[in-house]
Amino acid sequence: MVTLHQLSALLLLFSVGQESALISQDPMDQVPNFPVEMHYMKIGSPFTLNCEDPSADRGGQLEWRKNNTQQSVNGHLSISSALQTHRGLYTCHFKDNEEVLRAVNLQPGYPPGTPVVHCRSNNYPEEAQCNWYLENETHIPTNFTATYRHGLFGEEQGCLVTNMSCVMRGFALYSTHPYIFNVTAWNPLGRKEKLLQFVIEHIVKPDPPEDLMAWPSLEWKRQLDISWQPPHTWQHPILFPLKYQVQYSWSDGKASRTTGPYEVTSIKLKGLRPRTTYSISVSAKDFLDNGEASDWSPTVTATTN
Repeated sequence: MVTLHQLSALLLLFSVGQESALISQDPMDQVPNFPVEMHYMKIGSPFTLNCEDPSADRGGQLEWRKNNTQQSVNGHLSISSALQTHRGLYTCHFKDNEEVLRAVNLQPGYPPGTPVVHCRSNNYPEEAQCNWYLENETHIPTNFTATYRHGLFGEEQGCLVTNMSCVMRGFALYSTHPYIFNVTAWNPLGRKEKLLQFVIEHIVKPDPPEDLMAWPSLEWKRQLDISWQPPHTWQHPILFPLKYQVQYSWSDGKASRTTGPYEVTSIKLKGLRPRTTYSISVSAKDFLDNGEASDWSPTVTATTN
């Protein structure tokens, strides 16, 4: 049975343990609202951190720590070439003292390169989308802004950037003036922009057809019935119709043929080999030949009678 005296001792030990745990935490936790300086530097460049006694009369030895590990035995820390391993929180203290005199968050990285941009319309004429990427990682936060305009003197329109892409709407069809897309990448070490001109009709590329099905004909041997649907992203298949090509192969894909274009969404493949399994896929293209054909749809298989 635990006595009152034993219980008091246990509570005291628990309290001391809690205090010890607090002391062992990051020193920044001991200085509420202490300002942390963000310092970005290019990887490979030198950097120096200095720290001075604010009172100039304490006479103590200063030291820099990185994530609570000692880095220098004086108030001067110099690195000849910044590396990713130098990333972290640096704090300056008096030796054997947790008081923070200066705190710097070092972030080595690179300025952004010129974005690589690709634009496409899979929902002509409603909208187009531009996507981009950076060929090299910057290792520090990098932001993007994007705008587009019609012709050199058109009104500049902002674009909501999500996942390094931008959706544009309200196009003038068959215009003699191209659209100009501008994306800028920027971070604390620099900025780069990319301008891309395009004509909306030249970047049309539908998504692949959907709901492709194939089955042996009930009327004739050596024949397959095939049907599919326009891609759901092509919102106006009546006003802006698509045409389709059908690709089929047999003998493990070693022999294949392509037929079309078709203006309908169901056909009969005739003159096939009996009791043979065929792999079939379909692609779509704007009826007026704008842009390029879609990728091939996922393959389905069917066996003739």
